[in-house]
Amino acid sequence: HRQGAVAARGLAGLRIRCAPPKVAFALPMLIRQNSSSSAGFVVVRYDYVADVLERRGPHRQGHLAHWQPLAESGHVRLAGALDPPSSGALIIVRGLSQDAVTQKVEDDPYVLAGLVTNHSIHKWSVVVGADL
Repeated sequence: HRQGAVAARGLAGLRIRCAPPKVAFALPMLIRQNSSSSAGFVVVRYDYVADVLERRGPHRQGHLAHWQPLAESGHVRLAGALDPPSSGALIIVRGLSQDAVTQKVEDDPYVLAGLVTNHSIHKWSVVVGADL
């Protein structure tokens, strides 16, 4: 029989050939082959001053309020400090351009107050995950 074909006996004892499926099974909700820029992800990494926990108090509510509308609209998928918080933070954004995210970062009260010593912004080509 052909390579990949499966032979079986039907109810009447006749030999039946079944070819393998032409389309491989995939979990479309978990695996993305191509991502469009409108649905792409951007990852923001903040590096904080060593004493961020002591200095963030006056700016924390403004920082959270700054990102909250994007969280409510579904653009900010996850955000938070690393452990320990002085080592920095990550913000995962979906569906906004890298330029739009850059502007949002530049206007963040933590950045304006000098609590962020460095930041990086990267497009992220996600290919596996439940959030696709």
